Amino acid sequence: MGGPSSTQQQAENLQLSTAQQQQQLESQYATMAQNIIQYGQNLQQPLVQQDVALTSGNPTAVLQAAGPQLGQIAQAGTAAQENIYNNVAPGAGRDFALSQVPQQTYSQSASYLNSLVNNAYGQLAQLGTGQLGLGVQQEAAGQGAGSLSTTAAGNVATTEAQSKSGTLGFLGSLAGAAAQGAGIGAGIAAG
Repeated sequence: MGGPSSTQQQAENLQLSTAQQQQQLESQYATMAQNIIQYGQNLQQPLVQQDVALTSGNPTAVLQAAGPQLGQIAQAGTAAQENIYNNVAPGAGRDFALSQVPQQTYSQSASYLNSLVNNAYGQLAQLGTGQLGLGVQQEAAGQGAGSLSTTAAGNVATTEAQSKSGTLGFLGSLAGAAAQGAGIGAGIAAG
């Protein structure tokens, strides 16, 4: 009688199997989480690049980042000018309206650039905070996964120790009974 009983061995095997399944599941979830994070970062990358360019202080980079919308504002100014030519009778009124188009176009462009640059700092800070939070969550999940695996392994070790302790206790009681029997037998023989 040197090892654990079949029931104890089955319990140990079940705990070990469960711990291995937990580790596999944790690994699958970690891979899935990394893929989702990478996908999210890829989706955010154009916004990050635009915001970095806007906050760079480089006028060329700022205009390139804002270019598509500035182009639409310029097209709207050109369309407004053509509309004035087509719908307003020649004279002082049309001349005044035409003189206002460039000012309005420049004003809209400047307003757009100001809001874009000012918002870029907040967007970058928000993205950075989100990435920090995600990193903390991943770290906590990793520590939790390690804790689960350690607990499962500890349970297996405890079960083994209890099994050995029970076996040794049984052997000790057998030895004690044998010694007691030997003492009784010696007493009978002496008597």
